[in-house]
Amino acid sequence: MFTGQGAQRVGMGSDVDEAAKSKAVWDCACDISGFDVRRMCWKGPMGKLSETRYQQVAVTAVNLASYYALKASRLLPEDSVFIGHSVGEYSALHASGALDLEQTFKAVNARAIGMQTQAEQTKGAMYAVKGGSIVQVNDVTHCSQMLRSLPSHLPAPRLQEAPAC
Repeated sequence: MFTGQGAQRVGMGSDVDEAAKSKAVWDCACDISGFDVRRMCWKGPMGKLSETRYQQVAVTAVNLASYYALKASRLLPEDSVFIGHSVGEYSALHASGALDLEQTFKAVNARAIGMQTQAEQTKGAMYAVKGGSIVQVNDVTHCSQMLRSLPSHLPAPRLQEAPAC
């Protein structure tokens, strides 16, 4: 299982064996993205590493460098099946042989740039729901939709907890 966006941390990938193929991953990521992916992963800064533009390429590089280090150690079974979450899907496609290294980083780099551009041009938000029933989540969603339909000159009320609208 290859991880996706949100798994970044400064220092990630610094413990990956510098096997020839792992080194090729870092080199390819740097060449295609136009930034020093190794340095970004290993030294940060975290603020920049968390930007979609950098994060997606960085997570993919760590995923694939780790994959090749594991493969070189002969601990990876030959009949392995690969899956990925979000941008991790590209690592899974590469590991399964569907994309070569260059295709993988070209696709991820284009995706990262596109998503960063959209994030900068579009006002939006993402919420994580932890706990609560589906009824409470539906109530909050319904209230949120009602609030968006209010005329823009009215002040929007603040929701403190899941109300029953």
